[in-house]
Amino acid sequence: MGNPPGHRTATKLWLGVGAYALVAGSAVPAGPAEAQTPPAASQQAPAAMHAPASQPAAQGGEGGEGGEGGSAGAFGGAPPNVAYAVRLTLIRGHLAIGRELLEAGAASEALPHFLHPTEEIYPDLAAGLRERRAPEFGKELEALAKAVREGADRRQIAQRRDVVEHALGAAMRRLPADTGDSAGFISQVAVLVLRQAAAEYEEAVEDGRIASAVEYQDGRGFLKAAEGLLRGHDSALRAKDFRAWREVDDALTRLALAWPTPRAPERAILSPGEVSGLVSRIELAAGDWR
Repeated sequence: MGNPPGHRTATKLWLGVGAYALVAGSAVPAGPAEAQTPPAASQQAPAAMHAPASQPAAQGGEGGEGGEGGSAGAFGGAPPNVAYAVRLTLIRGHLAIGRELLEAGAASEALPHFLHPTEEIYPDLAAGLRERRAPEFGKELEALAKAVREGADRRQIAQRRDVVEHALGAAMRRLPADTGDSAGFISQVAVLVLRQAAAEYEEAVEDGRIASAVEYQDGRGFLKAAEGLLRGHDSALRAKDFRAWREVDDALTRLALAWPTPRAPERAILSPGEVSGLVSRIELAAGDWR
């Protein structure tokens, strides 16, 4: 099957994400042994926007009943190409946090993040893949989750993860050329992923404590994916509006404080309100990229 007209542009978009978000990853440990203390890894942060949160785009997204994958979720009302790219980016976020947790020796904590793409996102993404004649990869997601669940060795897990990453890249290359690498499109996708990260953080925090490690980790993964998208295209975003980039960059750095490690700390460092405020600050600044 030949590549659509947007092949080169969308390839640039996905490579930008991958080069920033995934290049630092190391090999997955050999088994499901649990680490007893969180690593001291510091975290990075999220991204920007296209339309204000209170005024979503008029066109509907593709399918879904809410949550991470559904049209009633954080990107309700987004144009179809945006919703499609957001779903792909959310899957990448799950893979990112799952990989971090495996590298920390926390296989049981990692497993949900390899299951969530299949359970929460892929059912709504599948129609978009078919519409764009992109290869489907539901079975590959299931095989990756199975490898993690069964405690496969690092090579097997890495191989299956690479297959999924390749499929994600192929799916992103199906975006049309006039959307995939534009500053407005990049920022709109990133800010919607950040909204979802903020929603997960709000669900995770209760009375100043991290009550749900899984939702905290979901938020961290989405943060990494959104930040990877923005920082992977920082040159283009700076050129479009340097003052907007400086504002977004500062807010991303501050937002990163909310997710300091892959394994959840006992207490929240930022309040949910502070996280939402930083996402709104990014969204407002990124409006200059429209």
